[in-house]
Amino acid sequence: MDADRVARRFPLVPRPRPACPPFADRVYEISDLAHAARTTPHLLKTALSTPDGYVARELLTHPNPSLVLENKEKQALTTALRAFALNQGSIPENLQHELEESAALSDSVITHHTAP
Repeated sequence: MDADRVARRFPLVPRPRPACPPFADRVYEISDLAHAARTTPHLLKTALSTPDGYVARELLTHPNPSLVLENKEKQALTTALRAFALNQGSIPENLQHELEESAALSDSVITHHTAP
């Protein structure tokens, strides 16, 4: 006889319970979700007010189901992501130029301070 039929015929027989994570793990998951719910609006506000491509990318790809972005927010974050050329495999020309200048300046400072 299968477990369902036994449970219907003998209701006092303990039924097999599905596997359940330990209580401490469940409490941690709930507190983690609560923390994410509190911090998400702050992160979203920061990402929209200060152009940060990394924060924009994290918010756009975040798996948290409680993070529901409006279309205008998605569009603003996508614009920031494109402006910083993240996930495109290249650096915008102006940033490439600044990077090269910074590297040249660093090289000259290091050479000046380490030369015999």
